[in-house]
Amino acid sequence: QRAAVACRIFLGSYSLLDLLFRLNMPGGLAWYTSSDLYPPSAIDVNDTPHRAWIHGILFYRGTIEFQAAIFLMHIVIAALFTIGIQPRITTPLLWVATVCMHGRQECFHDGSDKYFRNLLLWSCFMDLCPISKQPRKQAVTQLSIGTVGFIFQMCLMYAGVISYRFRYGKSWFDGTAVGYALSSSFATRPPATFLTDHPQICKVMTFSGLIGEAIIPIVILITSYRTPILRSGIFFGILAVHAGIYFLFYLPQWSLFASLAAVLLLPPAFLDAAEAAFPALCRVWYQEPLMTVTHSSHTNSTPPPFLNDSDKLKLIGANEQNESVRIRKSPQETSDQLPLLQFSSTPVETALHLRQRHVAEPVRKRPVSFHTSNGKSILGIGKHTDGLSEKPAHATNSVPNNNVHSGLRNTLDVHGNACVQNTDKQGTLILRVIGVFLFVYMCHEWLATETKLFKSLDNGDIGQVLRFYQGWVMFINPQGRGKWWSVYARVPVRSTALNKEALGSLEMISINVLASIRDNKLVVTEENAFEEDIRSVPNCTSCLYPSWRYERFLDTIDTYGLKRVQKGIWPLSRHWCHMLKTIGDHTLEVKNITLSDDAFIRHIYWGDMQIRTALSYFKTFKPTSQNPRFRRYPIKTAFDVRILCHNWPEFNS
Repeated sequence: QRAAVACRIFLGSYSLLDLLFRLNMPGGLAWYTSSDLYPPSAIDVNDTPHRAWIHGILFYRGTIEFQAAIFLMHIVIAALFTIGIQPRITTPLLWVATVCMHGRQECFHDGSDKYFRNLLLWSCFMDLCPISKQPRKQAVTQLSIGTVGFIFQMCLMYAGVISYRFRYGKSWFDGTAVGYALSSSFATRPPATFLTDHPQICKVMTFSGLIGEAIIPIVILITSYRTPILRSGIFFGILAVHAGIYFLFYLPQWSLFASLAAVLLLPPAFLDAAEAAFPALCRVWYQEPLMTVTHSSHTNSTPPPFLNDSDKLKLIGANEQNESVRIRKSPQETSDQLPLLQFSSTPVETALHLRQRHVAEPVRKRPVSFHTSNGKSILGIGKHTDGLSEKPAHATNSVPNNNVHSGLRNTLDVHGNACVQNTDKQGTLILRVIGVFLFVYMCHEWLATETKLFKSLDNGDIGQVLRFYQGWVMFINPQGRGKWWSVYARVPVRSTALNKEALGSLEMISINVLASIRDNKLVVTEENAFEEDIRSVPNCTSCLYPSWRYERFLDTIDTYGLKRVQKGIWPLSRHWCHMLKTIGDHTLEVKNITLSDDAFIRHIYWGDMQIRTALSYFKTFKPTSQNPRFRRYPIKTAFDVRILCHNWPEFNS
C-alpha cells in the first residue's frame, strides 16, 4: 500500500512536469489549436486521424483561449491527484484529461505517453489513499484488479518489445542493432559518435539490452513482496536499463516514466529501510488517525507519558475537579463515560511501547482509553478491565480501520499480513466487472497485436475509443536509415555600420530557423549555409531541434508520405514566421544583432521573409574489414519547398 501511495505521487508529479514542459515548448498552445486567427495553429486544422464523432468532441482543439482553460483545468486535476485529495475521483478525471490532450496532438507522442495512459487507467481501480499509522509488524498489501492490471501492463510492455524483436529484429541477433540505432537520425545523443566507432562495444550492448529486457517481465511475474531481494534487484535492473537508454538516446521522458512506474514493485523491506533513513516519508504515505482520550472519575490522575505539557495539565485538572474537559465528542461515548479530550497522535514507536506496557502491567482501575474517530481502540486497552485479565481488548496484530470514508477496511490474510478490502459492495462489483473486462481486453489485444496468433475480434475499435491499446515497437529492427530537416529563412534587413548615424543599406541575410527557436535568438548564417546543410549528414541530428517533442513531430509528420508533408508545411511555415518575428523583435529590443561586416541590424522586414524547408535522407552501412565503423552517407533530398510569409494577412500590411 505504501508503494501504491508513492506511485500515485510519482504519477501525479510526472503529469505536472509533462504539462509544464508542453507549455514551455516553443510554440506552446499553438500546437493544440485549430484556429487560423492570430496566433495561428502550428498544424493543419484538418490534420487529425480521429474521424469518429466522440473523438471530434473529446479532441476538439478550438482557440488559444479555450486550450488555455483546458490546460489550467488539467493542471488543477493533476495537482489534486498528486497530493491525494479524493483519488477515487481525481484519478479517472486525470485519465480523461490526459487522453483528450494526447488526442489533440498525436504527432508529439511516443511510447512513454501510451504507457502513461495505460497505467493511469489501471490506477483508477486501485486504492491510492494513505494508510493509517500502525506498528510495522506486518505489511499492508493491496490485491485488486487495478494492481494486477498495473503489473501485467508493465510485463506486457517489455514482453511486447521482445516479441516484435524475435519476429522482425534481425539486427538484434547479429549484434548490430545498437550500432544502427546510434547511427540513425532519431533521438541520438553526442556519445553515439564515440560508440559507433567501436562496433564491438555496440555488439555487447545489443545482446545485453536484449537479454535484460527479456528477463524483466519474467522476474516481475515470479516475485512478490515475500521475495524482497529479487524484487529490489528487478527494480534496480529496470533503473539501470533506462539509465542506459537515457545516456545514449534523447528520450528523457520515456526513461523517466518507465523508471517511476517501477516504484510499485518496491518490497516492504526496502520501504522500511527508506522510512528509517528518511523519517519524513511517514508523512507521505501515512495518515494520522484522529485520537481521543476517554476518562472517568475513577481514572488514575497520573497522565500518560506521551501527552504534551498542556494536555497533561488539562487532564489533571479534569480529574481533580471531576469536571469534563471536552474538545470533541466520541461516537463510542456511553452514559458511564465522561466527555473526551482529543490530543495529537503519537509516533508508532510510542504506540507500540504503550501497548506493551499495558500488556505487562495489570490494570486495577478503568484506564484511559485511546480511540480513533470511529471509536475503536488502536492501542489494545479499550475494554474495561477488572484487574484479573492482562490481555488487551484487541489482538496485537490487529489493524486499524484506516479507510472509513472510502469504503475500504483492513483485514489479515492467511499469512498474517494486513490486506485492504473494499466494503462498498455495489461500487466494488461495478469496478471489478469493468476492470476484469479491460484486463481480458488488454491480454486479447496484446496477443492479437504483438504475437499475431489471431486477428483482433473488434479490430482494435474499443482500444481506439478508450485510447487503450498495445503495440510496443521501440527499436524493433534498426537498419540505419535516417533523415534530417533543414529550415532556413531569408529576410531583407536594413543594417548600419557601428558608430554611424546613417540610415544604412538593404541586404539579405540567412537565418537558421530551428537553431534560432532552439537558442531563443536569431542565428545568422552564411549565404550558402542551406546548400551545405542538405549535402552533409549532421553528427548529432537530435541536436538540431528545439526539444525532443519537436524532433518527434518532424520525425512523424512524413509517416503517411510526402503528400502529408506538403499539406502540413504551410501552417508549419506560418508558425515559424511568427516564431522568428517574436524572437527577432525581442532580440533587437535587448541588444544589437551584429553581422559579419561589423554592421548591426536596425530593422527587419518580416513581411518579405522566405522560409525554405528541406527533408533529406541518409543510410548507414555496417562495419567491414576495410572500414571497421558505422558509416553514414546522404541518399537524396526528397522535399524542398520555399514559402513567402506575405501569403498570410498578418504579414501583408
